[in-house]
Amino acid sequence: MHSPRASVILPTRDRCSMLKQALGSVLDQEDVDLEAIVIDEGSSDETPAELARIEDRRLVVIRHDQPRGVAGARNVAIDAAQGEWIAFLDDDDVLSPGNFRTQLARADSDRVVLLYSGRLEVDEALSPLHLTPARDPEGLARRMLSGNLVGPPSGVLVRADALDRVGGFDESFSALADWDLWIRVAAVGSAAISPEPLLAYRRHAGSMTVARADEVLGEFERLRQKHRKAAEAAGIEFGENFVGPWLAGRDLAKGRRLRAARAYARLAVAKHEPRDVFRALAALGGKRIERLGRSVESRVTPRPEWLQRYV
Repeated sequence: MHSPRASVILPTRDRCSMLKQALGSVLDQEDVDLEAIVIDEGSSDETPAELARIEDRRLVVIRHDQPRGVAGARNVAIDAAQGEWIAFLDDDDVLSPGNFRTQLARADSDRVVLLYSGRLEVDEALSPLHLTPARDPEGLARRMLSGNLVGPPSGVLVRADALDRVGGFDESFSALADWDLWIRVAAVGSAAISPEPLLAYRRHAGSMTVARADEVLGEFERLRQKHRKAAEAAGIEFGENFVGPWLAGRDLAKGRRLRAARAYARLAVAKHEPRDVFRALAALGGKRIERLGRSVESRVTPRPEWLQRYV
């Protein structure tokens, strides 16, 4: 049986318009033999009809009339995948056409089991908001215990045999299932990065980390317990680089501006991160300052040429 270089896993539910952009960016990938596995989690919009219209031998559609949850859906697709590498994409994000070609070129030994890149954060209309470079993979296994340095699943590739060894996604997690998996994968091999932004990561009110913010801290406590011994052995306080920014962002979203400003100021001192200084000032200045800051950052964040084809 023919085995593609990469199997791209794309779970979706009731996001037909964004799914068309995401799947289009998968099928547009250059110079990489791939299969695209879409897991439809019980969509009731035009998603099933739209997928049925696509005539591409690389597309595999798996339908769940009863949703399994995003971690469960991904595990079903992993079991069905034939590729040497397993790639992930959320249905609201978009890949650069050269994403997989560029990243797979960095896998220069069998020891490399994890690939990730920089990402461009965009709004619902795919207008640039912020550029997030890929974090240095040196010592990743240890550093992942302090925070998710790899980022969300979109655009990440994992060697299939490494996934077999660690057992795929832990279905007891949802929003933090990716962080948990990256911790386990990083422990069995090395990682390589592509510094350039090869992914458009969409921020919108319907995204999981926004819509289910109050559930994330509960997941975090369970994740901390799961990896407590590893963190203690490494001499790290588990999630120390996650809790502060997360709580500050949640306080800001709930209108607790002074509390958020204090938290961002502490982060700015501890991390020497200029963006946290601005966040502290914006928290004190109110929504008008926030909007002004986002507008300025958006204007100075370049839009890559490849993104224009999906706008």
